[in-house]
Amino acid sequence: MRIEDDIELCVVKKKLDEFSVQRKQFVKDVEHNDILMVILKTHLYIEKEMIELTEEFFKFPKKLSEYKFKARLNLLYSLGIIEKQLYEPISSINDIRNKFAHNLTYEFTKKDYKRIKDTLSKETLTEFKKDKDFYSTFNKDMTYIDEAKILLTNIWVSLKSDVLMSFKHKQMLASEYYEHYYDEIKKYNCEVDSSKTI
Repeated sequence: MRIEDDIELCVVKKKLDEFSVQRKQFVKDVEHNDILMVILKTHLYIEKEMIELTEEFFKFPKKLSEYKFKARLNLLYSLGIIEKQLYEPISSINDIRNKFAHNLTYEFTKKDYKRIKDTLSKETLTEFKKDKDFYSTFNKDMTYIDEAKILLTNIWVSLKSDVLMSFKHKQMLASEYYEHYYDEIKKYNCEVDSSKTI
């Protein structure tokens, strides 16, 4: 095993330990009966993760400090840092949060819950169903609000796992960039003399 692999493994373990603590805090923070508080807390947690991704992937992240939630999300998505499977649920959460922010009498409905749920990828939906089944053993009278809390937790966990593995994601994006770069070279029939050294 290479020394880089040992270091990578150590970093992953440390990040997983941090994640365990953060997940407990997240679950505690969304234990409100008021879904407005749950949406707002989830929105804040997601924004924190997007800021971390910005700091991880951009050379001058402070230049993006004025970016609002949606602009930052669109930027991260357009660069391939956040994938479509997370972009759509996060967009839905942001839309609902904005409805709460601009309408004092707004009520979170089953339609809102379904809208977020319908944006989930198969993987996230599978995890959500497992968690929902687990929690339903303790709460037989689970409402769509209870299910929404589990759903929001799953979305945050998916984003957090992307942040935890961002160094791997960087490697993948770099590989895609070089692939594209070499396709460009081929397109223009450019050849490199391998005997020349820099």
